[in-house]
Amino acid sequence: MFGRLDFSNFYSTNTAEREGFCRQLVSSLKQFGFARLANIGIPPSDIDGAFETSREFFQLPLDQKLKSPHPPTATPHRGYSAFGIENVSAVSNHGTSVPRPLLKDMKESYDIGSPQDALYGNIWPPPGVHDAFQPTFTSFFSSCYRAELAILEAISVGLGLPRQTLSQLHSEQSNELRLTHYPAVPRGEFSHSTRIAAHTDFGTITLLFQDDVGGLQMELPSGSDVDRIMQRSASRTLA
Repeated sequence: MFGRLDFSNFYSTNTAEREGFCRQLVSSLKQFGFARLANIGIPPSDIDGAFETSREFFQLPLDQKLKSPHPPTATPHRGYSAFGIENVSAVSNHGTSVPRPLLKDMKESYDIGSPQDALYGNIWPPPGVHDAFQPTFTSFFSSCYRAELAILEAISVGLGLPRQTLSQLHSEQSNELRLTHYPAVPRGEFSHSTRIAAHTDFGTITLLFQDDVGGLQMELPSGSDVDRIMQRSASRTLA
């Protein structure tokens, strides 16, 4: 219903092709709030390496993972958060006066920031726990940041603005790289827990990389062309 956009077109020497891609990107973001992008400039081998390093870390015994713990406070948002530590709201409709129960978010995660962040330093596994972790994700963070700047430039062009308009507003690298792992849990656990309630990400752009396990869900705007197509398709199936 909506295909992938080939980001390599942003670097085309054909002006019409480049600007057409940028307009497509902006159109997708306006209509759906997200876009499926291919060839954003991060080699697939680097993405595969990041996933593998992440898996290796999360497979470690808990006592080893807890050697780089997330602080018990909201800031800095760095380091390892154990399974079920975070709580999320059961509902996402803002503005309601009805109390929202908190549910355990059944995942574990690791938060990493820019090495240039002068306010909050990163929390890394100590030597001997997973020695490839820090160099892998220091490099991957930089690759993602460069991809973000390129996407912001493409959005600027698609909006008819000078190319550097948005990227120059993101020079401080106040980004966060989050690794998440959703282990298998018994179905009964979800009476008092969740995988995370529906939400809108904060910040300017989220780059989301997913392995072949699947599970990501996007809510389509009500009344959009894709939403109507899905409703018609469901009606035919149920009939």
